[in-house]
Amino acid sequence: MARRIDKDKAIRLRKQGYSYSQIKDTIGVGKGTLSGWLADYPLPDARIRELRDWSQQRIEHYRETRKKSRDAVFEKIYQQEKKKILPFSKRDLFIAGLFMYFCEGSKTQSATVQFTNTDPTLINAFLQWLEIIDL
Repeated sequence: MARRIDKDKAIRLRKQGYSYSQIKDTIGVGKGTLSGWLADYPLPDARIRELRDWSQQRIEHYRETRKKSRDAVFEKIYQQEKKKILPFSKRDLFIAGLFMYFCEGSKTQSATVQFTNTDPTLINAFLQWLEIIDL
């Protein structure tokens, strides 16, 4: 008797335009069972397109796929450019350090070197620069 109630509810929901997944989540019946029950109740093409186009799973999968593709392109470009410019010569690092100091160094006191940025990567690069110029 309970199965008949579930089947009737599934048919009612299908007639309202619910997908198998939505019906399954509502009444807790497997998609295989629903396939048998609802074989005579197909959705109109417009509703199928609507469900497909606004599917959160499809949208999220598309976003993830695009992100992976974008990340792969960026990584490839990064690796190619890294091969072109690395390793930095002492001259390259010296010039980069001058620019870091020019942009982020304190110039208010004479005979002192101060670096005012708190980014650990920049601080490390600045410390490497100090080793190169051998203060």
